[in-house]
This record gives sequence, C-alpha cells and structure tokens, in this order.
Amino acid sequence: MKKSEGKLTDAEILCRKCVKILEKVYGKEHLRVATHLTNLGLILREQKRVHEAFQVFHRALEIRERVLGPDHPCVATSLNNVGLILKIQGKYEEVESYYRRCVDIREKVQGEDHPDLATSLSNLAGLLQHERRYPEAESIYKRAVGILEKALGPQHPHVANVLNNLGVLQNDLGDQEGAQCSLTRALHIRSGLAWWSHASSVECSGSGAE
Repeated sequence: MKKSEGKLTDAEILCRKCVKILEKVYGKEHLRVATHLTNLGLILREQKRVHEAFQVFHRALEIRERVLGPDHPCVATSLNNVGLILKIQGKYEEVESYYRRCVDIREKVQGEDHPDLATSLSNLAGLLQHERRYPEAESIYKRAVGILEKALGPQHPHVANVLNNLGVLQNDLGDQEGAQCSLTRALHIRSGLAWWSHASSVECSGSGAE
C-alpha cells in the first residue's frame, strides 16, 4: 500500500526490515526471503537505483534456483527481473540470454499456450526490436498475440499492448498495411470496440502465431 501511495522510502525501509526478520527466522536461503527481496528490487527499480536493484534481484534469483531448481516458474520471473535491469543498463547481449532462458522455462513448465509465456515472448521481441532485428521480433510478437488471444480472448488489454508493439515494428519494416491493421485493432480493443465490426480499408490477414 505504501508503495502504491508513492511513499517509496517508507516502503523500502519496511521491506528491508521484513527481509532481516525473515532471514533471522528462516535463514538467508528461504523462499520467503527471495519473495521480499523481489519486492525490494521492484521498489529500488522504481527509485531508479538500478545497481542496487540488480544485486537484490540477482540474489533472489540465486535463492530460487538453489531451492526450486533451474526450471521453476519463479526462477523464470527472477530471470525476467534481472533481464529488465540489464536492459536499463544497456547490456543487451546479457539481457537476451536471460530472456531466452525465461522463455524456455515458461514453455517447458507452463506450456506453449500459457499467458506468462506470451509476456516473456513479448519482452524478448521488444529487445530484438530495439536491436533492429525486426523479422525475428515480428515473428515472436505474432506468436505472443496468438497465445494471448487463445488464453485471454481477442479483446483483452494485453492483446492490445502486444498488437501496438507489433504495429510499431511493422511500420519500421515498411509494412504499412500490417501496421495499420495491428494498430487499428489495438486502438479498438482499448476503446472497448470489436475491431472486426468497423469498416477498414485494410483487409487484415490476422496477426496470430505463424
């Protein structure tokens, strides 16, 4: 609650106290410690204290790997958190290795149709887009859209978010028709409208997984 109210300093102090208490009660390698370290990392990231956030997120990752093994969904979450910090730091090669491992875990453990996999795919696609690896990013975005449409429905806000990113990428690729289709769908979803109920000069072939 304090974090949502913007009282990040108070939230940080409280979170650090919780970590110390949990370490004393359960030991420094307990999963509850990892959970609160993750919360602390989110606070530090919001405060733009990137180096500290990296250290905290990485410690949470190490705890989860030791306790849960290398292929647990919570490990994937920690990999994503570390990757986000590395991306902020501009360490893109390292980011990709974390993101791809995250995708591998989600796919292996949670299945090819899980929305968490779509989120991880979208993060990977965003990195590739930033690196101008457009064709690969486009394919991954389309796969993420297909998963989200199947899991959450075609009108879900998460679908709109990925469609928007896909549309921007398609515009960069020079695919004006594809970009218009994706961006129009995203806009209509966000407006609470069924995209197919509106006349359009572009015939959309769909942007699900290829």
